Amino acid sequence: VLTPIADAVPLVLDPVLSATAGGLDAPAELARVYRERLLPLAAVFTPNLPELTAIGAGRASVAIEHGAGAVLVKGGHGDGPQSEDLLQLPGGHFAFRRERLPVGRVRGTGCALASAI
Repeated sequence: VLTPIADAVPLVLDPVLSATAGGLDAPAELARVYRERLLPLAAVFTPNLPELTAIGAGRASVAIEHGAGAVLVKGGHGDGPQSEDLLQLPGGHFAFRRERLPVGRVRGTGCALASAI
């Protein structure tokens, strides 16, 4: 039923398995549904690092193998002085690095990025 919509409108899939500010621990069954049912519909999949671990065993290529057109891994959950986002395409990848800013725990940054896409 969803396939005709996916063919007509590029879908951005921003999973809700883990929040930057914490407080969310989704079951493994939900990660399986994302992998098997939703990734094939996604033009762009935008997980954060914990969500990528749950859905794609920590590898963006797994999402591509399951049908996502592109994967933009949001690196805000990483460590170190720089944050790195990774854009994985079927033919390669690009890394976007920037200085990590000391802003504390915030909510909605990944949602805002997915909405902008």
